[in-house]
Amino acid sequence: METVSAVALMSVMTAAGAQVGSEAARQALEQLSSLVRRAFHRERELPGAPPDSVPDLTGAGPEDFRRYAEILVSRAEEDGELAALLAAWVQHHRTALGVPEADAGPSGNTVSGNARIGGPLVQGRDFHGGITFGGGSGS
Repeated sequence: METVSAVALMSVMTAAGAQVGSEAARQALEQLSSLVRRAFHRERELPGAPPDSVPDLTGAGPEDFRRYAEILVSRAEEDGELAALLAAWVQHHRTALGVPEADAGPSGNTVSGNARIGGPLVQGRDFHGGITFGGGSGS
């Protein structure tokens, strides 16, 4: 059975929310709304919402995405078909929305032993953009 992490799901959901004006985001949120409805088909309602409500994820924020991601992953643990659909959704829309692969492995950022650092140190993974130290005028 395919699985998807709440972190991976939430990162793609958040990217779609941030790019809500784009066609890729519209498609992602439309398909995700369908998956949310499917996950809640037994209750026929979302938590705290009137019966037969349809989630409008275009106006959702990070806290909404976190909550939905946790609920969807929990439901997917009991529903193999939903798990496969979510994994496929994440993989497809991660690429379409330009979200880096969150599950590419841990970052090995370690400074240990008798290391002496005499200047700036940057540790991380998946940097996008420049890194600048100082801020002088260049003169």
